[in-house]
Amino acid sequence: MQALVTTFGVGELSAINGKVVFNYISWKISFISKGIAGSYAEMVPVVHIVGTPPTASQINGAILHHTLGNGDFRVFANMYKEVTVIRDTIPNYNHQALRK
Repeated sequence: MQALVTTFGVGELSAINGKVVFNYISWKISFISKGIAGSYAEMVPVVHIVGTPPTASQINGAILHHTLGNGDFRVFANMYKEVTVIRDTIPNYNHQALRK
């Protein structure tokens, strides 16, 4: 099994097809040649963790760097529907914007 951590948007898009990765533990650069789509096709399990913008920014539809500028924060996750078996979002339930 492989694990991959990327940033929101540009990192996700790079990871779909293949990605150069810097390992902060071993301080080495590695390459996931198949990316998420290739791993899906070859039935290789991968856990992909994406760091997303703050919950409040998503709820408010803020225009942020690495977005498409349309307030849709699910667009990149939706691209993964075709190349993943399971995908999920872990919301920040403690965020005050969700308590309203």
